[in-house]
Amino acid sequence: MLAPYYKLGFINEFGMIAIALLAGLAFGYILVAVGMLNGRKISAVFYGEDWSVMKIMFSAVVTTMVLTFSAYYFGLIDINLVQMANVNLSGQIVGGALIGAGMVVGGYCPGTSIAASMNRKIDAWVYIGGFMVGIFVYGVAYPFISQNILSANLGKLTLSDVFGLSYGTMTLIIVGIALTTFLLLEKTEGKLYARITAKTKA
Repeated sequence: MLAPYYKLGFINEFGMIAIALLAGLAFGYILVAVGMLNGRKISAVFYGEDWSVMKIMFSAVVTTMVLTFSAYYFGLIDINLVQMANVNLSGQIVGGALIGAGMVVGGYCPGTSIAASMNRKIDAWVYIGGFMVGIFVYGVAYPFISQNILSANLGKLTLSDVFGLSYGTMTLIIVGIALTTFLLLEKTEGKLYARITAKTKA
């Protein structure tokens, strides 16, 4: 997000480093404060027992989207200068499934495992060892992956491009979806797994 300001000369290299360090410290503090360094917290999401992690991540995404659009609307940022990754549906679906499976089994994502390792959590160190092995395997298998999974590159796309809507309209829709999702999560939290268990025992 800060890259356009650096490119235009509003922020120098020292400013970029300082902001990155402050953002990293704030992010680490939030992870500790909300209990996301507990491996069971993330695993609980996939069993419907605790939706806290999903709420936090969705809130972060929506907040970033609203702030980005607001900065664009008031002329503080040029959306065209914001760096975006290319859309590759097959690669992102496969990658998302793999990282999701890893989060269920290990109880961490790469970011939370690094933070938890600094709190001397042994399971976090084991998890880090696991994803380092995964990185090595990915590197070895990259020629096959690039040809068979990463070949369908759709370029840089936004939801506004896909649906043909303005940034403002798309932002309002996403905020509405977020609020609706939060209400549904509140109603189902801790009940889904209990119903499945009850049916299994019956």
